[in-house]
Amino acid sequence: MSTQDMAATAASVPNTTQLQTNTYVVPPVSASSTFSAASVALSAAANGSLDPTNTGVSPATPQDVVADASAAPTRPAKKGKGVGKRLTDRERVEILELIEKSGGALTNSEVARRYGITRAAIQKLKAKGPEVRARYRYGSAETRDDRKRGGHSVSVPFERELYEWVRGLKARKVPVPPSLVKEKAKLLVPKYGLGNFQASNGWYYNFCRRFNLIAAALAGEKEVETAKGPAPAETMATAEEDTSLEVDHSPQLQQMTENPQPTLSVYEQQLQQYQHQMAAIAAVTLQQQQEQVEEELQQQVQEKQQQLQREADATQGNQSKSDRMLKLLERQNALLERQNGMIQDQAKTIKKLYAVVTKNAGL
Repeated sequence: MSTQDMAATAASVPNTTQLQTNTYVVPPVSASSTFSAASVALSAAANGSLDPTNTGVSPATPQDVVADASAAPTRPAKKGKGVGKRLTDRERVEILELIEKSGGALTNSEVARRYGITRAAIQKLKAKGPEVRARYRYGSAETRDDRKRGGHSVSVPFERELYEWVRGLKARKVPVPPSLVKEKAKLLVPKYGLGNFQASNGWYYNFCRRFNLIAAALAGEKEVETAKGPAPAETMATAEEDTSLEVDHSPQLQQMTENPQPTLSVYEQQLQQYQHQMAAIAAVTLQQQQEQVEEELQQQVQEKQQQLQREADATQGNQSKSDRMLKLLERQNALLERQNGMIQDQAKTIKKLYAVVTKNAGL
């Protein structure tokens, strides 16, 4: 039976008709409510819960529809990957210290509930504990307390050595422009195995922010004055990376176009400055290499001297032993000579006694 036939049958039931047991009068329903009533009856019959002796079809009122809609369960919105609560590095270190102090008494679920994060986040944090501690140790106060996303763990010792190098140059009052820092960073890439690391402008300014360095102060006042135009190497790199540059109608560009001679002089100054910077890098690198070679040579000389000293001591020890043996042999020879002399004296005495005895016997 179709839905329309069931609806027509329900509508044609007279008001005076009653069923045998536990029935009530079915009032006439409108066309809009007939569909709802028939649908309910059809679904109940399909589920096997329709009782022929206890059946009543009532029209669906707007209040019932609203109640059904409000009673329908709502599915919680799924959180995608990376949507949960973010922790700062300080909070991460606090969690690691809490887990260590508890000695296994606190489970991952308990710690996760305490900080409002997931158990998987605690497991991941425990796996990356040394990296988080190193990042917190070498990071600045701003990055430790405000950063809520992790960084590259491999960059911690790399940037630390670069920072020490920059600080050494600043102590010598040597200007440290961005190009110089980038070149030094590229030289350190093979040492730390960073692969395709690119010393970009964004990395440079983040590096300065992490170590509380002022980019303008590194270059010095003279460099800041001449840094309004890009350096030749940076200009070439920018042209290679982005070939779809829009036309710039700034007054500075128009002035450079109208006055090509000053632009050329500025370019020459920048080129000379860049050459000086590269020469400074080469000189510092060469000096470091020479110091390393000298240290290695001194170490080799010291090892050689120690080896010769050990051999001399061993030879001297052998000579002293041989001298002692010779002295002992000489003493033994002297004793043997004395014994031989005594034996000869005894032999002479025996001969004399024998001669005396034989002479007396003949008389």
